[in-house]
Formats: sequence, structure tokens, C-alpha cells
Amino acid sequence: MKIEFDKTTEDGFRLLVIFQEAGYRCGYVGLPEDHCANGFNYYEDNMQLENAIDYDKEKLDIQIAINNIKAHGWLTYSQRNEKIWKDDRWYFGFDCAHFGDAKDFDTAFEYFKDEPNVIKNLKIFQEIDDEYPTYAKGTIKTLNYVINEVESLYEQLKKIKC
Repeated sequence: MKIEFDKTTEDGFRLLVIFQEAGYRCGYVGLPEDHCANGFNYYEDNMQLENAIDYDKEKLDIQIAINNIKAHGWLTYSQRNEKIWKDDRWYFGFDCAHFGDAKDFDTAFEYFKDEPNVIKNLKIFQEIDDEYPTYAKGTIKTLNYVINEVESLYEQLKKIKC
């Protein structure tokens, strides 16, 4: 993976765009330590939550707010991972590897040109995309596109009532 964008906001959020070895981007927002959404999952079924005995109203409202966040392909990630992120934040994120998202092979071959195993896998992915063009059709989610989505995710997380 390669970090293409890394910004910490004045209010303590960390915004990241990662380019994956498979040729697509992911966007992440790390929460400040005191944010109320720390430790929450990116999705929980609202009906199950409303019927859960151990869920209080405040937690329910936070989880419903998280469930309603809009990001490219919806949220697909929520966890803390010091090994990857080199910090102790709780992250929410999304990926650009859905139907309708094309792989950015040109960028991938450039970023990982010195990693033979990655190049080998990229060539296999490219052959598959050539063989099954219906799946491969789509648009590459550019760095600017993903930065805009990450900034939108940040704005939505910032507005959660704590």
C-alpha cells in the first residue's frame, strides 16, 4: 500500500487516502481520542439495536448516525490498527473496489514497479479485467475524487452529536 494523502485537521481528525496493491484506493478518517464514535462499528442493524436491552439511547443515536454516513460504496471499515496507521486512532473508511470502480493499473504499475510480486499480481488482475470487461467497466476513482470523499466523511463524523 502507498499513502497518497495524509492530513491531520486542527480538531484532531486524521484523513488518509491509501492506494492498494490491487490497483484501487481507499479512504479513511481517524477519530480524535475523545470522539464519541470511538469503538463503534461501521454498520449495525437499526432494528436489532432498538430492540437490544444493553443499548442506551445515546449509544443508539451515535450508531444510527454512523449507519447514515454516506461515503463511496458506503462505509466498509471501522477499527484501530497501530501496525498499519502508526497511531492509536479509531478509523472509519471505505474502498473504491466495487462494481463500477475500475482499477488504476497505470498508477499501480508506477507505484509498485520495484515489487515483482505485486507486479505479477497486477498483470493477473489486468488479464482478468481484459477477459471479463463487463466487471472491469467503470471509472477509476482518482486521488482527487477520493480526497473529496474523505473530506465529506470527515465532515459527517465531525457532526455526530456527542
